[in-house]
Amino acid sequence: MPLATRLSQTSSVPLQGFEHVTAEEVFRELFERAAIGMTLVDLATRRFVWANAKLCEITQYSCEELLQRTAVDLTHPDDRLEDKTSFERFLRGEVDQRFIEKRYVRKDGTTVWVRITTTVVELAGKKCLFGVTEDISERRRVEEALHENQEHLRAALADAERAQLALQAADKRKDEFLAMLAHELRNPLASIRNSAEIMKTLPIVDGALTEVERIIERQSRHLSRLVDDLLDVARITTGKVRLRKQNLSLTDVLKRAVENVRPLFDSREHELIIQLPQEAVRVRGDELRLTQIIDNLLNNAAKYTPHNGRIAVSVRREKDEAVIQVSDNGAGIAPELLPHIFEMFEQANPTLARTEGGLGIGLTIAKSLVEMHGGHIAVRSERGRGSTFEVRLPAVNEPVEQRDTQAPSAFVGPLRILLVEDNEDASESLALLLRLKGHEVRTAADGFAALATVEDFTPDALLIDIGLPRMDGYELARQLRTRGKLAKALLLAISGYGEATDKAKSTEAGFDFHLVKPIEPETLERLLAAAKAHSPS
Repeated sequence: MPLATRLSQTSSVPLQGFEHVTAEEVFRELFERAAIGMTLVDLATRRFVWANAKLCEITQYSCEELLQRTAVDLTHPDDRLEDKTSFERFLRGEVDQRFIEKRYVRKDGTTVWVRITTTVVELAGKKCLFGVTEDISERRRVEEALHENQEHLRAALADAERAQLALQAADKRKDEFLAMLAHELRNPLASIRNSAEIMKTLPIVDGALTEVERIIERQSRHLSRLVDDLLDVARITTGKVRLRKQNLSLTDVLKRAVENVRPLFDSREHELIIQLPQEAVRVRGDELRLTQIIDNLLNNAAKYTPHNGRIAVSVRREKDEAVIQVSDNGAGIAPELLPHIFEMFEQANPTLARTEGGLGIGLTIAKSLVEMHGGHIAVRSERGRGSTFEVRLPAVNEPVEQRDTQAPSAFVGPLRILLVEDNEDASESLALLLRLKGHEVRTAADGFAALATVEDFTPDALLIDIGLPRMDGYELARQLRTRGKLAKALLLAISGYGEATDKAKSTEAGFDFHLVKPIEPETLERLLAAAKAHSPS
């Protein structure tokens, strides 16, 4: 039934209880006072037929002004195509109700977002659109703000991701640079260290030459330590250090650390007092890293204590903690520096540090390693009254895990050794040292020369540099392992690179051990001592 017919049937009917009020009067009052805009639009001409006060408020036009316009006149130009499509569909009878969100241009030229619910009605034989209009400008502003914030957030996240990738790339380049720097430094260090060892082997009658040999050995050890510290701090700060924990006696660890620093203490004529407990103090930790902690503390004490100083190191147990103390009677640490003493590159006396050497990272490394073992480190000091560093670690009651002691500790020789090294100085010095030890040594400058050499020379052990020209040491090892007579030969990789990935690649290629330059003579002796057991003859 058309709307006009329904209205005519009810408009003159009095309301129950309001005999003098008709339904028509009620409808008119409701439409006029409604809190949302209401309108009738002639579907054919698209002109406003009627509009209530709220729609006039939304558009800022009076009712008379609206009746002189079409619904399209008010629509924002960018939204008129949608309007045209909607009217055509209504005229064709494809739809009789729609929900539309669009923009009206108000009388003052400003824009307002509206949501219009339109329904087709029939009045006096004409099709009209009855529309209910809501002002949704505030909601749209909120949505646009949220959308804009989301775009900003996405852009910020994209920037952060790019920055993270850039940092990762920079960190990778830094690691590669440090590894390359270490490699380049270790090659000449290997030659220097080998030469010092040769001087120790040869009979020297001149006392001055003996002192020169000691200086060379001491300074080459110092350079090696600097390189190791530089790489260690990079590994620690990037979380690449992995501890190999076992039950250990701190007394044994302390003795090894003292052996390492003894040359430095002797050169500075320090008195070293060692205080050990009657019963073993045991901890669970990485033997190499715990030795490094004590080593760093003792080196620090030796450097900052004037010649003929007094340094004491002790180990004890207090309840559930193992305590290591290193005390000196040196210059002490200024109060303003104490809170920062474990920070990277911090040095108590930069002038002294430059004369004594050091990068200012030894204590940083020690603190990081202590914390990786679940402990903590502290320092007490007064200017002019020395310093005391104290390390506390969780103690354990379990017995010390026995280490493999089957490997011999001296040469079983003479041995046949093939040294494959492209650095001439490193090759000549190490070959000479090995010959002075009584071994038969052949040398090759690359992998192809090495393969040619083993055709008529069957070595008990092969020392192979990884960074060889034309064919690297990994490929050479793989090819050597395919030769039956060398299947049991001892293969030792020697390299300036010593990361875990480098060692893993050596093992995969068939090497028995991976040695980092400069090679410790004692380590080389222990490993070569096992060569007879691997000997193909």
